[in-house]
Amino acid sequence: MQNLMTILALGLCLILGPSLQAQDEGSITKSEAIVYLKGGTKVRGEIKEWKYDEYIVLIMPWGGELRFTKNQIKNVVQIGALEKQSSIYNFKEKGMYITAKVQLISGNEGARAKGVFGIGFSGSVGHRFNRFLGVGGGIGYDKYIWASGENLFPVFAEVNGFLTPTNTSLFYNLQVGYSFAQANDAYLLTDAKGGLLVYPSVGIRFGKEDTKMTLDIGYKFQNATFTYEDIWTRTTNSEQDLLFKRLSLRIGIYL
Repeated sequence: MQNLMTILALGLCLILGPSLQAQDEGSITKSEAIVYLKGGTKVRGEIKEWKYDEYIVLIMPWGGELRFTKNQIKNVVQIGALEKQSSIYNFKEKGMYITAKVQLISGNEGARAKGVFGIGFSGSVGHRFNRFLGVGGGIGYDKYIWASGENLFPVFAEVNGFLTPTNTSLFYNLQVGYSFAQANDAYLLTDAKGGLLVYPSVGIRFGKEDTKMTLDIGYKFQNATFTYEDIWTRTTNSEQDLLFKRLSLRIGIYL
């Protein structure tokens, strides 16, 4: 299972590589762009200089130059040698957001879990103050060991942010909360208590449409206590006080 998570993590790095290289270039030259201004005007010209999230300078057909700052610009369409290569930055940096995510949780190779993986689902709602900071809350479902009756239901607060004003961007996410648990007679689980959840992650947002996709990798820390009835005597119990520490790969939809 650890090998699978390593392969998935390497795949994430391969996705991120081209994006990071493009972002590090800083300025774009020898291509055209259409600048849509907040007042409704659009201007087309050759890009002389473009500093993301700061300003863009266009060379106009008559040879003059026009400079537009971030406060003037609604969005920018970059035009390559082929018109099909244009891309509109349409991520909503302020206002309400909604997410839905599913995750694969790595297994613990110890005697208790025996390498069996887990799964999880979550949804959240929040408010974006700017590109770098969004605050929200959500609920979810986690099963750290697939072949078990140990079910956890987290309620969490979260903060998140995106690094660049491009449709493909790195982001961070931190969830902190409390997970509830329930007994399960089918597995002789007579008592279950949840505990503190801490879940930091980093990843990438991508997609040209208004609905974006996210892919992130993180580490889940979860306290829980499970009490099992002895299968032979049915009169003695075994209490297991646990701290799950699991690598998690998650994919989601961002609205």
